[in-house]
Amino acid sequence: EQQLKKLQLIRKSNNKTKAMPFDDEKKIKRLKEREAKLLSRGYKAVDEGREKKADRILGRAANVENRIITLEEKGKMAMKNDAIDRIGKYSISKEFDGKEVEGTLSMKKNILGKTVGVEKFNFPNGGTRVEKTVYNNEGKPTKRTTKDKKIN
Repeated sequence: EQQLKKLQLIRKSNNKTKAMPFDDEKKIKRLKEREAKLLSRGYKAVDEGREKKADRILGRAANVENRIITLEEKGKMAMKNDAIDRIGKYSISKEFDGKEVEGTLSMKKNILGKTVGVEKFNFPNGGTRVEKTVYNNEGKPTKRTTKDKKIN
């Protein structure tokens, strides 16, 4: 018996898993699949008239959706922090009202040594949007301003 326990302890100590870095793209894909599954189950429960079950399942789906949004924003912030280190002009795109709009990102240093990012988007209907963000020395945003110009 004691030898068996020793063998089991040795096996447990040898089977340690290595810490793998997270692949956010795979995680987002997996979470979107899970969200779709939860939504279909929730809507099925609504059709069956089981309101409590539907509320519970749709609440889980909402939590999964929040996790997806957080991961996507985390990826965008990582890209933005990389851009902070590189002063210059970049081509970017952003989604407004379900439509992808092309624009430019200009990274500059101001007089105080802080990094300033200016995102300028030209809409197909003629309007423009300018988003100005000031970053501190650690790369965290400290001030944001947005200006919209609409042409009627």
